[in-house]
Amino acid sequence: MKPGDQIIVFMRLLHIFLYFGIFLFLCTVSTADIFPIKASFPVEIPENKTSLVTSMVENNAGGPLDTLTIRFYLAGAGYTSEQNQTVDMLHFKEVAPGAVMTSTRTVSLPDPVKPGVYTLWTESSGLMDKQRTDTQLRPIGTVLVIPECSPDGKTDLVAGGVLFPDKAAAGDSVQLTESILNTGDTATSEPFKVIVRLVNETAQEPAASLLVWEIKTIPGFGSGSNSSYERIPDTVEPGYYFLEMIIDPDGNIPEYSEKNNRWISYAPIHIIPSQETDLSGYGMPSFSVTSSVIVADT
Repeated sequence: MKPGDQIIVFMRLLHIFLYFGIFLFLCTVSTADIFPIKASFPVEIPENKTSLVTSMVENNAGGPLDTLTIRFYLAGAGYTSEQNQTVDMLHFKEVAPGAVMTSTRTVSLPDPVKPGVYTLWTESSGLMDKQRTDTQLRPIGTVLVIPECSPDGKTDLVAGGVLFPDKAAAGDSVQLTESILNTGDTATSEPFKVIVRLVNETAQEPAASLLVWEIKTIPGFGSGSNSSYERIPDTVEPGYYFLEMIIDPDGNIPEYSEKNNRWISYAPIHIIPSQETDLSGYGMPSFSVTSSVIVADT
């Protein structure tokens, strides 16, 4: 092969590697989670009833956004992302880089949604310098829609989930946002507590209490949310812990059903050694798409 031919072959190979590198870069950019969303919601929702959804979204697009739109919709067997299954639509304007937006809204299930198991999805897109970003679709949890029930003269408290950070260290103060609902038609008869605690994934360590939320009363078909900074006990060892929420642990409130009083996170929180990073006072240090489940008391 002549020296000139070798140069031509080398340049062609260089172009191939260059195009391949650009392709990988574009794939990485397009699949990056530029609008990570966390949400808490009751995964057991009676048909034709309202529900409380709390969400947080961060702008990781690398620049300011003219608008940021988040659509929540349900998809199940035989269903797609049709507009008539939209649960909620959030629209933010003039969003700064790295900004975190929160929302707590009461929503109603769309009429076409019948009892069954659904996946709650988010569809997010932003407008940056008049250029629209790639639309991102993310599943964030499972929703069980149950037939409408009318527990006349009954209270029915439902755990609505907790927003929590993905990573923290013992001794850090982290922001927790929790919500509950009363799907019964009767107000609670006396004050009750809601506890939030860390449970080790191996269940070999005692739970570490993070919060005791005291509620005087909640009306029939009512809902409530609470947000506060709570300190992780210094005694919590590094590792992975699930977040647990229990309504009325003392059993003071007569209810239509107590099977939906306990919630446990689907994804764990990572407790790291305190010397790794200082997250003190930083409410939501990082985000990931997670979901939650409600499990029956045992």
